[in-house]
Parts: sequence; C-alpha cells; structure tokens
Amino acid sequence: MESLTKRRMILFVLLLLNGFILLISTSSTAIHHNNNIYISRKLLQRPRPPPPPPKPNPPLPVFRRRRAPPSPP
Repeated sequence: MESLTKRRMILFVLLLLNGFILLISTSSTAIHHNNNIYISRKLLQRPRPPPPPPKPNPPLPVFRRRRAPPSPP
C-alpha cells in the first residue's frame, strides 16, 4: 500500500509541475501575442498585389444517355 501512496504523490507533483509550466508558457506568449497582432495590422496596411486574372471555364462534361438494353426475343 505504501507504493500506491508514493506513486500518487509522484503523479501529483508531476501534475503540479505540468500546470506550472503551462502557466508560465501561456503568460509569456501573451506579450508576443500583442506584438504579433501589431505586426499583422502593419502587414495589412501594405498595398496588396492585384488579383490574378480569372481562369477560363473548363468545358462542361457531356452526359450521354445510356441505351436501353436489348429486349429479349
């Protein structure tokens, strides 16, 4: 029974460590997130190149009607 409680304690410590790492990583990316938003707005202000000319429509497939099977004599 002692190993079960020790295993639970190790899992609990790993869970806390994982939560702490997630907390640090999300708080640090919040700063970069603002910078990325600023950069993306700056990029949106740049003039865009004109759109490419439209491609011609491909020919439509020809649907042929199936012939009726020959009737038995």
